[in-house]
Amino acid sequence: MSDRLLSDADLGLDKPNLLSDADLGIGARAAPRLTSGEQQALSDEAKVKAAEGIVPESVKAGTYSALNTALFNAPSHAVALKTYLSGDRPYSEVYKEQKDYEEALARRSPIASKVGTGAGFVGGLAVPLGPVARAGQVAKAAVAPRAGELAGRAAEASTMGGLLSGAGSYVESGGPFAAEEGAGAKALRDAAIGAGAGAVLGPAIGGIASRLAKKPDVTDAAGDLSPAAMRAVEEAFGKRLSPDDIQRIRPQLEEVMGQKGISVATAREALLKSEGIDPTKSMVTGKKPPVSAAEAAEEGAVTAREKIAETGQAMAGPRPPESAVARALYETERDYYKMAKDQYDKTFSHPGYFAEDFSDLVMPSVVKELNARSLPTEYSRLPQFTYAPQAMRLLYDVGAGNMPLNQPINMRNLDEVSKGLNTLWAKASGEDRVAIQAMKKGFMDSIDEGVKNNLFYGNGAQVIADMQRSRDLWSIYRQTFYGKDDAGKVFRKALEKFKEPDGSMTAFVEPAAAETAQAVINSNLLKGNMGAQVYNKLEGALGRGSPGMEAVDRYIKNYAFDFQNNLANLPKKIDGFLAPENLSLAKKVFTPAEISQMRRLSEATKIINARKISDDEKEGLFVKAAKRVAPAVVGGIAGSFHGIPGSILGSLAAESIGSGVRGLAKSVQIGAEKAGAPVVRPEVVIPAPVRNVPGLYPVEEESGYGLPPDRVGRADGGKVMGAEGHADRLVAMAEKAKHNLGRETKPLLNAPDEHIAKALEIANRHI
Repeated sequence: MSDRLLSDADLGLDKPNLLSDADLGIGARAAPRLTSGEQQALSDEAKVKAAEGIVPESVKAGTYSALNTALFNAPSHAVALKTYLSGDRPYSEVYKEQKDYEEALARRSPIASKVGTGAGFVGGLAVPLGPVARAGQVAKAAVAPRAGELAGRAAEASTMGGLLSGAGSYVESGGPFAAEEGAGAKALRDAAIGAGAGAVLGPAIGGIASRLAKKPDVTDAAGDLSPAAMRAVEEAFGKRLSPDDIQRIRPQLEEVMGQKGISVATAREALLKSEGIDPTKSMVTGKKPPVSAAEAAEEGAVTAREKIAETGQAMAGPRPPESAVARALYETERDYYKMAKDQYDKTFSHPGYFAEDFSDLVMPSVVKELNARSLPTEYSRLPQFTYAPQAMRLLYDVGAGNMPLNQPINMRNLDEVSKGLNTLWAKASGEDRVAIQAMKKGFMDSIDEGVKNNLFYGNGAQVIADMQRSRDLWSIYRQTFYGKDDAGKVFRKALEKFKEPDGSMTAFVEPAAAETAQAVINSNLLKGNMGAQVYNKLEGALGRGSPGMEAVDRYIKNYAFDFQNNLANLPKKIDGFLAPENLSLAKKVFTPAEISQMRRLSEATKIINARKISDDEKEGLFVKAAKRVAPAVVGGIAGSFHGIPGSILGSLAAESIGSGVRGLAKSVQIGAEKAGAPVVRPEVVIPAPVRNVPGLYPVEEESGYGLPPDRVGRADGGKVMGAEGHADRLVAMAEKAKHNLGRETKPLLNAPDEHIAKALEIANRHI
């Protein structure tokens, strides 16, 4: 072995690569090699500075991005066309130069460019779409009837997004005058992206915008219901509710519409809630519920019907006893008759007598009354008068002094004359009766005149007072129960059912007579305007608040709510009872608040019993997809295990998932049914939210994009190299030297130990 062991060259130590002067920035050094990103940044800087003006480049970057995104790259072509027309270069070259400049701006001002792109995306939604919009509408019209409104909107957005994105891509690539190679394929790719994104985002963005949009106000500035709310109410109920009726449910309208929006369904829900009814979705929308929610819908309808029936029965009150009104009329007529009869008997029971000269007053008074009515005073030759001649002979006898009970001419004898006249009057009819009535009046006037002429020997003043009282009571009796007006004729017809063959009233009420009399009253009490007249007549006869009038009120109320065990009849019954010709009677027995509630009950019954139409809306896309796809996917995964266990597991898993999805769908549908009116938001339709896919692509940027370290800065997003920057660079170089030292001393690890020991010995001698 040679005495010389290893030299520095042998050990690789002749070129220790630690930190050179150049590494430390001391003295001269070679220019560093630029990365591709740094080269691109320098190129961008040169392009931008060449077109530098008073407008900051960040503003230019944002403006170009916004306008090109919104207007499908038309601004770039406009600028390129202007340059092209002022020079002699090819348009493709000019357009490419313009696009390179815009991309340089975007890379140097990335934040401004992205903001501009966003602004263009939103602003572009306001750009008219012309024929493209019509194409989307055709697609929607073709899809919606078969797959539902949501699918129709997706088809519309997909069609428009695909057409616009494809066209925009072609224009962005240069258009027909400067299209770059592969522009057609790129346009097809972008069209596909636009169509897919439109199908997904179109309905989704529209739904989100609808949720974020402000709901219409239920009330206006004056505090009244807004025009939109009033339109919904009128569409729901027509003109059947009066302004007062609407005002009474206003709290419910404001509450429900404030929560769920303004719609016909929410107007109906408000009315149902005003009557204490929990509405279901099918009730207020008029659409059939899904099969899974049918039971919940029927339960809600049954409960609502029970509530309406309960309210109606409470408003009607208990039914009156049978024939109660007819019996009350009979008893009241008898009371009036007795009162008048008692006064008459009192009048003609006075002691005393008239002088014989009284007889001379009778016939002149009778003739006077007959002449006042243009009736004959001689009846012997008038065969149409049957009982009037007998009445006249009776009065001639009195005038001749021949009294029925002989002399003297006292009140008893005059009473017998009066009774005779009354008997004949009761038998007569027509003109015959009118004549006897005139004779009766003339006879009674002669008595009054005799007393006033002092021909009566007795208490004449009391006789006159009693006679007047008797006349008044008989007049009231006759007018009340046998008047000539329409209501009086009804009374007469009803009371005739209680008369004996001889015309006198029965001593007691027979049930059959009471029933027929009640039928007469009922048929007229509920006959339009006649009803109010009969009611007033009954009230005048029976007395307000009397048991008889309570029976009348109860009868009318029960009639208004008599739906004959079929609630479907209630609206017709109430609407007929509250018709204009009957409203005056209704106001007699019901308060304004009760009448308003009756109208609401009628409308509520119509809502509940309305025939439900089929819902054209299809099952939700998610639920439909889950039902079809989830069981197959899970079954396929489980079935990937071979053999019988895998098949069994796959079948069970698919069935379990399918049941779970169906159960979830059923739960959702039942919940929606019980929730009542669906929430209605302002419809914000954004048919093509994705209109310019190429405008959304980021500009291409080389790796490590940025100016070299010895440059001062970058427009947007760059950094300035100061003292701290140099310190960081020195630390980085030290790390690099350490790494290189480790790499070059690595061969020593494989040298024999004795060589290493000899080297260290030599090194120590030189230290």
